[in-house]
Amino acid sequence: MATTFADEWRVARANRDTRYFFGTGFGSDINGLHAQPVPRPGAAQNPVRYPFRSFDGGSVINRQHSGTRLYDINTDGVDHYGLYSDWIEDLRVVAGRQIVDGMANGAEAYLQMWSRAEAAAR
Repeated sequence: MATTFADEWRVARANRDTRYFFGTGFGSDINGLHAQPVPRPGAAQNPVRYPFRSFDGGSVINRQHSGTRLYDINTDGVDHYGLYSDWIEDLRVVAGRQIVDGMANGAEAYLQMWSRAEAAAR
């Protein structure tokens, strides 16, 4: 759920070591069986509004459509992997642009951490 993830992100950000680049890691592997994020409580009062722009501004994202089914993050949660872009937008609605930037920086933060670990092992 976006609110839980945002709460955990706030704690991580508040406790980070400011000497290092900060990014937020995220994995969507659910081992085939685990539940994906459910709709956020309060989404009806503060919903993701479709269409929205992707986090980098390069794409316009509408509700995902499969056959006769129309998906909406506000009521369906992340029913399938194709709704993770909607979930990122939900995070932005909940916690602002800073959380989205943190997620976009996640891979670079990991690589920098790994580089420090390798250097320390020499």
